[in-house]
Amino acid sequence: MSDRYDVAVIGAGPAGAMAAHQTAQRGARVLLVDKARFPRPKVCGGCLSAQALRILHDTGLCRDDDPPLIQGPRLHALHLACGRHATTIDLPSGLAVCRSSLDAALARAAQAAGATFLDGVTASLDAWGSPYHRIALRVGGGATRYIEARVVLVADGLAGTFLPDEPAWRSCIARHALIGLGAIADGDPAFYQPGVIYMACGFAGYVGLVRLGDGRLNMAAAVQPDWVRARGGPGRAVASLLEQAGWPGGESLISLRWRGTPALTRYRSSVARQRLFVLGDAAGYAEPFTGEGIAQALRSGVMAATLALRAAQRWESELARCWQRWRKQTIGSQQRRCWWITQALRRPWLVRTAITALACQPRLAQRWARRIAAPQESAAHHDLITCS
Repeated sequence: MSDRYDVAVIGAGPAGAMAAHQTAQRGARVLLVDKARFPRPKVCGGCLSAQALRILHDTGLCRDDDPPLIQGPRLHALHLACGRHATTIDLPSGLAVCRSSLDAALARAAQAAGATFLDGVTASLDAWGSPYHRIALRVGGGATRYIEARVVLVADGLAGTFLPDEPAWRSCIARHALIGLGAIADGDPAFYQPGVIYMACGFAGYVGLVRLGDGRLNMAAAVQPDWVRARGGPGRAVASLLEQAGWPGGESLISLRWRGTPALTRYRSSVARQRLFVLGDAAGYAEPFTGEGIAQALRSGVMAATLALRAAQRWESELARCWQRWRKQTIGSQQRRCWWITQALRRPWLVRTAITALACQPRLAQRWARRIAAPQESAAHHDLITCS
């Protein structure tokens, strides 16, 4: 380890690891830190959308002539159900992944590009400075070590603690925000086929299921916290959603080890300050639909790396405004679209009406699916044009 870095990245999820990879690949001295030990479990739908795959390809992490960064079944369809109403919609090609494997692979890619990666380390902003910020690093209950970085990229997730507790950085939680639940089950039941995203909607939330490459079943739900308590726990709450759709496996979920998240939908009014940028879920979060969350994180990592390299050479206040503007115009617009979709998913009568309409209008369903999951017109590394 060095005591000084060009860029310090806090959080090694898709946003942070991508930012570390991109900055290190261009010659910067990069430190990537995460408080968890890798590989670590993560509540996630486990879907890489077509847009996410395009970003990985554009950044050189997934090339046609190389072994894949991560393996998994190709996703080609969404099976959507609300009560006894159901329809199947073709999707642009995606990939089912285990998040612990994906995040570990991205961290290894950042290391291979030249970044220093430290897991199991808690980081906190000790002091603002010029030209370096000072960061405190602590392993468990051990001694604290201090490093300095010209630029800091904060990607420490929904419940991150790196930023100081002051109004400018406070994360605001939306009213009636749902919480996330996640678990992975062994192979049964066989009803859930590889290559298909299964999504069941009810009045208290919704759950998505996808078959992983090793045959296990990944489940992720967004539900009302009061309803989870009323149902007697996360397994029973998710089982109830499956039962409403007439899908099997409900009783087997009760004994699984479920993980939860803090309140999901939230926003942060300030995401940039002198030589510090907030990205990924730490900058704001809207419940994703079929893999948009990972795509948005990867895209944020690419863009943040470009700005971080410029900021490390010379800080200009326009860079902070650029980040705010870019997030609003790209990530913000995508999150607003996801927000409207997930609001609709909370209203069973509206979902049933949509399912009937989509089943009767296959072309409409295809256009809708492409709008949600297809790659953007421009490649991820060209997004800086939007900000200039």
